[in-house]
Amino acid sequence: MDNLYAMFDRLRKQFPKVIFQNCAGGGGRLDYGILRRFDSTELSDWMRAPRGLKILNGMTWLLPPEILLRTFGTEVPDLAGDGDIESQLAMVQMSLPIFRGISPSPGDLNPLLREKIRSGVDLYKRELRPILRNSRVYHHTPQTEYYSETPWVVLEYASPDARRGVTTLFRTSNFGENIFRFVPRGLDTSRTYKVTFKNRGETVELSGLKMMQEGIPVRLETAGTSEMLLFSSVEPVSKVSSKN
Repeated sequence: MDNLYAMFDRLRKQFPKVIFQNCAGGGGRLDYGILRRFDSTELSDWMRAPRGLKILNGMTWLLPPEILLRTFGTEVPDLAGDGDIESQLAMVQMSLPIFRGISPSPGDLNPLLREKIRSGVDLYKRELRPILRNSRVYHHTPQTEYYSETPWVVLEYASPDARRGVTTLFRTSNFGENIFRFVPRGLDTSRTYKVTFKNRGETVELSGLKMMQEGIPVRLETAGTSEMLLFSSVEPVSKVSSKN
């Protein structure tokens, strides 16, 4: 163990600009001794929903989501049956996404899938990555039975200043209610927010107080679907005095 640690310490010193990514090893390499020597780590070898979502939900109790690598692609067969494309993208966007095995070649990539991936990566870089860094993590479904059906996995990330946030609600089973009343925990009651329902393509303005008192009902009819909510504080317009 000491020799292994010493090897990576030498490598990091010799190559300070290299990003070191840790492999999951079935979760056996998630100890703090290894993680302190790596910039990011694969969360698990298991990529498929809903089990993969439950793993993400559980491990974000211990590790920050911005260092947890999640794969979008054909790591395992029949991924198409695990949920719609928005949900599969959201699962990696709520962590640190990596893309591999998407298509045999760039020319074989379905144009619709290519566009969804491009827009998803753009959203991650523009909106999500700044929130994930040093975010506060709130678990709205803290207990998700590993081998039993649970209807929802809901994760909320908020910036420390409560100006921005993102929540994704995943419907992981047809069991249970099809409406989840989401009550934000990382926002400021004194602020007004622009709330974007990403999958619906709709935006409204709501006060933090109203959302925390009444919640936001999100309806998802079937398993394998999701909705991402983006929160951005609406800054008050400053009044500029003028002389006649």
